[in-house]
Amino acid sequence: MVAEFTLPVLVLAAIISQGIFASLVLWLLPSNRKSNRILSILLLSLSLWLIDSLFNQAGIYGQDPDYYFLPIYYSLAFGPLIYFYVRSLTNHDFQIQKHHLLHFIPVLLQALLYLFLTFQDYEFKRDYWLNIHRPYTYRLEFNGTFLSLAIYTFKRIIKYQNWIGEHFSETSKIRLNWLKTILLILLVLCVQWLVELILREFFDNYHQYDFSPLILGILCLTLAVGIAGFGRSGHLVSVIDVAPR
Repeated sequence: MVAEFTLPVLVLAAIISQGIFASLVLWLLPSNRKSNRILSILLLSLSLWLIDSLFNQAGIYGQDPDYYFLPIYYSLAFGPLIYFYVRSLTNHDFQIQKHHLLHFIPVLLQALLYLFLTFQDYEFKRDYWLNIHRPYTYRLEFNGTFLSLAIYTFKRIIKYQNWIGEHFSETSKIRLNWLKTILLILLVLCVQWLVELILREFFDNYHQYDFSPLILGILCLTLAVGIAGFGRSGHLVSVIDVAPR
C-alpha cells in the first residue's frame, strides 16, 4: 500500500500526531487531573476522527476499503466531553457521577458498531455500507453529532456569556478567553454541519461543502498549541473556583 503524500495529507498527519501527543501529556499531568483528563479524551477522540480524513486524502481507502470501518469514530462523544470539560474547568466542586455516564451511551453504541464491523469480511462491510450505513446509520451518526454538539455547546455559552466578565481576575480571564475560542470554533463547526445536513436531507448535494475536517483540525491544533502555551507560562488549564451550576 502506497500513501499519497500531498500537502493536505502532511498537514493532517502533523495535526493528528500533535493531538495524540498533547492528549498523552494531558493524561499524565499530575495537577488538575479531572479537567486535564477530560480534555485529553476529547483531544484523542478528535485526532482519531481526523484519521478518517487522512486515509481518504492519502488514497488508503481506495486501495483497501476494509480500512473504512476501523473503530476510530467517536464523534458522539464530542458534545458531552466539551460539556463536562467546561463544567470541571469553571466549577471547582464539580465531580463526575455515575449518572453522568448516561451521556456517553450513544458513543458507546457508536464504538460497538465499528468494533463489530472491523471483524466482518469485505462482503458484509460492502452490503452494510450500501444498504444500511449510507442511507441510515451514517446519517443518524452525523445528525446525532450535530445535535449533540449544538445542544451541549449552546448550553454552556448561554450560561456563561453574560456572567464571566463580572466574576474573574485577569489571569482567569486569560484562561477563559482560550475556552471561549474553543467554543467559538465549535459554533462554526455546528453551523458547517447544519449546512451539510440541510444540503443532504433536502437537496442531496453536500460533498463539496464538507469543511468539517478543516474546522476540527483547527480545533485540534488550537487545543494542542493552547496546551503547550499554557504549560510554558505555568497556567495550564487551571480550575476556577466559582461558577454557576
